[in-house]
Amino acid sequence: MNDNNNRNSDRFIKVLLIILCFAFIMVLFWNKLPNKTNEKTVNSEEEIYNIHSEIEELRQDVNLLRQEVQFLKSTNRTKIPKEQTTTNNQVTTNDQTTTKVTPSEPVTQQQTEKVNSDDVTLAKYSHDWVQSEATVAFKNNTDRTITHLSGRIIYYDMSGNMLDYLDFSKPIEIESGMVKSISLKGYGYRENYAYYKSSTVPGESNRKYKVSFILKSYKTR
Repeated sequence: MNDNNNRNSDRFIKVLLIILCFAFIMVLFWNKLPNKTNEKTVNSEEEIYNIHSEIEELRQDVNLLRQEVQFLKSTNRTKIPKEQTTTNNQVTTNDQTTTKVTPSEPVTQQQTEKVNSDDVTLAKYSHDWVQSEATVAFKNNTDRTITHLSGRIIYYDMSGNMLDYLDFSKPIEIESGMVKSISLKGYGYRENYAYYKSSTVPGESNRKYKVSFILKSYKTR
C-alpha cells in the first residue's frame, strides 16, 4: 500500500509541474501579444523581474507540495497496524512471536520401576494341546498399579532340560495385590505340546512341558 501511495504522489507532482510550466508559457506568450486597449508596453526590465518572481513562486509552490507529500507518507506509516497472524496456537507480530499455551487434559504419568524379581510373580499357567495360545496369570506384589509388563517365559521338558523361551512386552493393568491374565503363544502347538498341568495328548508323555518366569521390567502409575 505504501508503494502505491508513493507512486500516486510522484505522479501528482509531475502532473502539477507540467500544468504550472504550461501556465507559465501561456503567461509569457500572452504578455508578448499586443494590448487590445493600446496600453503602454511594459518595460523589458519589469518583464524580466516579473518572470523571475513567477519562477520563484513556482519553486516555492513545488517545495510546499513536496513537504505535503512527505507529511502524508509519514502519517500513513504511523497509521499502519501491526500485522497479526494466528497459526497452530502461535501469535506472530512485527516485533516478536509468542506461543499460546492451551490447557490440555491431565496426562497420566508412568514410571519404570527398578526390577525386583518378587514384584511380579507367575500366578498360573495353562495351555491345552488343542489350543494355540496359553493363558498366563501374573500377580502384582507391589503397592502400585502396574500398567506395562515385560518378561521372559522359559520352557523345559519334564526332566528339567530347557526347550525354548519367549520374550514378551505387553500393556496390562494389575492393581496392587491382584492377579491378571494375558494370552501368549503356546509352546509347540503344532507338535501337540501342552503344559503338564493342562489337558495333554493321551499316551504322549513326551509332549508335556513346564515353565518358569523371569521379570524384566514393568511400569506403574
